[in-house]
Amino acid sequence: MQIRTSIEPTGAVTLTVDGPFTGAAVADFERALERARCLDQPMFLDLTGVPTIDQPTLKYLVNVMRHDFRLIICPAFVEQWIARQDGG
Repeated sequence: MQIRTSIEPTGAVTLTVDGPFTGAAVADFERALERARCLDQPMFLDLTGVPTIDQPTLKYLVNVMRHDFRLIICPAFVEQWIARQDGG
């Protein structure tokens, strides 16, 4: 899995995840998220390149989304899983 961080001219930060998002990748994602938090700007998440996500990582992601960032781009199947996980 790869995580790219981009900063828009407005200051908004987007984390883009590519590859399978599993428990093994959570530590790397958490480090990228922490660096983004330090910028104190709106944060967004792009999951376009995520072909799979495991259940524990999905639960982690839903929890983090409640506090840190907004999901902007996501494969339909991941969006459906997130909606179910989040009670929606």
